[in-house]
Amino acid sequence: QLKHLEIENAKLKQSREPAAAAPIMGEDIQKKEAELASLIKKQEDLTRVMELEASLQSGQEATHVASVDAHATQAEAQAAVALAQAQDAAAAITADAQAQDAAAHAQAQAQALAVSDAESRTRTAAAASREAETFAADEDAEALLLVSASSAPAAMNDDEAYEAEVLAGHSLGTAQEHRSREDEQRQQEEEHRQREVRLRAEAEAEVEAKSAAEAATRAAKEAMSKSELQADAEATAKARAELANKAVAEAKAALDVMTKTVAQSKIRALEAAKSELARLQAVNKAEVESKTRTGFMGGAPLPLTIGAEGKAKVAAQSIAEAQSATEVAAASEASATAERSALEAAVAVIKTIQAAEQKAVMASSVIDSFTQAKLEADLFTAVDADACRAAAAQVATEKLAVDQARAGKVAADVAAAEKVAFGRAESAKGAVAKAVADKTLAEVAAGKAIADDAEAKQLAAAEVAAANAVAEEAAAVRKAAEDAAAIRNAQVEAEAAEVAARMAVIEEAKNLAAEDPQGACAAIDAKILAGEGNADDWAEAKRVSDEVIGHLLTVVKNGTAPAVGDKWHLEPAQPEAGGRVTVYYDAAATCLAGVKQYGSITLTSGCNNFEEPEVTVMKEVKGRFKVNGAAVKAVKGSWWQKAEVDVPDGAFVMDFVFSDGGNNYDNNDRADYHSAVKGAEETLDTTRFTHASELYYKLVDDRLVREKRARERNARRAIIKTKSKA
Repeated sequence: QLKHLEIENAKLKQSREPAAAAPIMGEDIQKKEAELASLIKKQEDLTRVMELEASLQSGQEATHVASVDAHATQAEAQAAVALAQAQDAAAAITADAQAQDAAAHAQAQAQALAVSDAESRTRTAAAASREAETFAADEDAEALLLVSASSAPAAMNDDEAYEAEVLAGHSLGTAQEHRSREDEQRQQEEEHRQREVRLRAEAEAEVEAKSAAEAATRAAKEAMSKSELQADAEATAKARAELANKAVAEAKAALDVMTKTVAQSKIRALEAAKSELARLQAVNKAEVESKTRTGFMGGAPLPLTIGAEGKAKVAAQSIAEAQSATEVAAASEASATAERSALEAAVAVIKTIQAAEQKAVMASSVIDSFTQAKLEADLFTAVDADACRAAAAQVATEKLAVDQARAGKVAADVAAAEKVAFGRAESAKGAVAKAVADKTLAEVAAGKAIADDAEAKQLAAAEVAAANAVAEEAAAVRKAAEDAAAIRNAQVEAEAAEVAARMAVIEEAKNLAAEDPQGACAAIDAKILAGEGNADDWAEAKRVSDEVIGHLLTVVKNGTAPAVGDKWHLEPAQPEAGGRVTVYYDAAATCLAGVKQYGSITLTSGCNNFEEPEVTVMKEVKGRFKVNGAAVKAVKGSWWQKAEVDVPDGAFVMDFVFSDGGNNYDNNDRADYHSAVKGAEETLDTTRFTHASELYYKLVDDRLVREKRARERNARRAIIKTKSKA
C-alpha cells in the first residue's frame, strides 16, 4: 500500500513538473513499479509456501496418524491375543504333563483291566460250563420223562401188564449203560468246548488289553508332541507380539517426531514470513523517512557553501539514512537467518517423513511376522483350519492394500516436501543476497554519515567564534531595546493614569444618570458640544433608545386602538400595571363572524409588543350587559365574547389579537389591538433617558477597552520588531 501511494504521488508530481524533468521522474516511477512487482511476487511466493506447508502438515498428520494408529491397534490386539494364547499354552503344557501321567496311569489301568477282563471271562466260561452240564442233566431227565410218558399206554389188561413188566425188567441194565456212556461222552465234549472257550476268551482279552495299552500310549505320545508344538508356536507368537508392540511404539514415536518437526517447520516458515515482512516494513520506513527528509530540505540542491547549521542538517540526514540502512541490513540479516532456519526445518521434515515411513514399514513387517506366528498357534486349537487360514489371508490382503496406500501417500508427501524445500532454498538464497547487499549499503551510508558529521563539527567550531562576536553586539542592541522599553512603559503608565481618571469621571456620570436620567442626558449633550465626549457613541445610544422605547411611546401616545365601540370594549377603560382587564369582543362585526357556526373565539394577549404572551378561550356573553357602568347597545345578530387577562407589572402597552383557535385571525389589519397602561407615557420618557445614558456609557467603556487592547498590541509588535532587529 505504501508503494502504491508512492507511485501515485510520483505520477502526480510528474504531471506538475516541467517537461524537462519528465524523463527522470519516469525512471523513478518505473523503478518503483518494478519494486512493487517484486513485492507482489514475494507476497504470492510466501502465500504459496504457507499453503503448501499447511497442506503437507494436514496430509501427513491425517495419513500417518490413521496408518500407524491402525497398525498399532491391530498389533496391540494381536499381541493381547498372543499373550492370552501363550498363557493358554502354558496352561496346556501343564495339562499335557498331567495328561502324560494320566496316560501312564491309564496304561497301567488298561493292563489291569485286561487281566481282570480275562479272569472275568475265564470265570464266565467256567460258569457257562457248569450251566451247560446242569442243562444237559436236566435235558436228559426231561427226555426220559417224555419217553416214559409217551410210551405209557392208555389202558392195559392183566396179561399185557405182566408182559410189559417182564420186558422192562429184562432190558433195564442195557439202557442205563447206554445212558451212562452218553453222559460221559457229553461231559467230555462239554469240558473240551469249555476249555476252548476259556482259551479263546483269554486270548481275546489279552489282545484287547494289549491293543488298549498301545492306543493309550500312542495317544499320550501324540498329546505330548502336540502340546510341545503348540507351546513352541505360542512362545514364538508371544515373542513376535512383543517385537510388534515395540515396532509400533517406535512407529508412533517416529510419527510424533514427524508431527513436531512439521509444526516446527510451520513455525519457522511463519517466522521467516514475519522477518521478511519486517524487512519490507524497514525498507518502506527508510524510503518514507528519506522522502520526508527530502521534503523538509525543499528538494532543491544545496549551495556550494553552506553554514554550520546546513552542514549539521546534512550530517543529521546522513546519520538518519545510515541508521535506516543499518535497520534494513539488520532486518535483511534476520530474514536470511529465518529463511535458513525454515530451509533446515523443511529438510528435517523430509527426513522425518522418510524415517517415519521406515519405522512404519518395519512395524508392518513385524506385524506380518506376528500374524503368521499367531495363525500357526491358532491352527492347533482351531475347529476349521481352512476357514482360519482364509480369514488370515483376507486380513493380510487388506493390510497390504493399506500399506500400499500409505506408501503412495508418503511418496506424494515427500515430493511435496521436497518442492517446498526447493522453494525455501531459493528464498534463502535470495535473502542472503539481499542481506549482503543491504549490509554493503549500510556500511557505505555509515561512512558517509561519519564524514558529514566530522565536517559539520568542524564548521560549527568555526562558527562558534563568530557567534560569540555577534552575541556581544546583540547584547548591546538588547540594552538599547530595554532602555526604549522602559521609556515606553512610563508612557503606558501615564496613559493608564489618564484612562483611570477618565473612568472615574464616567463612573460619576453614571451615578448621576441613575439619579436624574434627563439631567444626565443634558450633561452628555453639553460634553459633546464642549468636545469632551464622543459624538458617535452618543448618537448611537440615542438611536437605539428611540428604536427600543420610541415605538412603545408612540403606541402609548396613540391611546386605545382601534377605538372601543361596536367591535370591542375594555373594562377598566385604561388597564393598570399589576391588575386585571376584561376584554369584550363582538365577533359578528369582524372577519370572524363565521366562527359562530363551528367554534369559539380565542384571545392572544401580551404586553410591550407581545412580551409574556397568554392565550385565553373567550366565553359568550348572553343577553344585555354593561361595560364601565354603561349599557352596551344591542344590535341584531351580534355575538359578544369576553375574557379576563392579567396585566404584567412591567407593562406599558397591552396587545391583543383574536382568532378562531386556528389560522383565521382578526389583527386589526395587521396593526393589532392596543391599549396604553395607566401612567405609561411618563414612565417611558424617563426610561428612554435612562436607557440612552446607560447605553452611551457602555459604548464608551467598550471603546476604551478596544483602545487599550490596541495600545497593548502595538507595544508588543514594537518589542518584537526590536528583538528581530537585535
